[in-house]
Amino acid sequence: MSGITLLAIKASIDVEIESKCGKPYERSPKYGCYRHGKQSTGYVIVNGQKHRVEKPRVVAKGKHKEEAALETYRKFQRNTVMETSVLVKMLHGGWPYRGTNIVAC
Repeated sequence: MSGITLLAIKASIDVEIESKCGKPYERSPKYGCYRHGKQSTGYVIVNGQKHRVEKPRVVAKGKHKEEAALETYRKFQRNTVMETSVLVKMLHGGWPYRGTNIVAC
C-alpha cells in the first residue's frame, strides 16, 4: 500500500473535520465542534489490511462536551475490500478516464 492512499484518506477525514470545526485555529460560534488533539491508536482498513493512523478527536461544544463521531473515519474502519475503481476515483477526485478501462498495478 502506498503512502499516497493514506494521504488521500487523511485528506478526506480532514475535509469532514473542517466542515464540523472550521479551519485550524479558527474561532467561530457557527461551528458546533472543536478539535481536541489526536489519538495515536487509530487505524484504517484498506484492501483488507489494517494500517495505523492518528485518529483526530473532535468534541461537540456545549455542556456535556461529548466526542463527535467522524463518519469518514468510521467508514475507513470497515473490513471491506475497496474496489480498485473506487480507490482510483478517490485519488483522482472523480472519473478522469471516462470510457477507458482502468487497470490496477
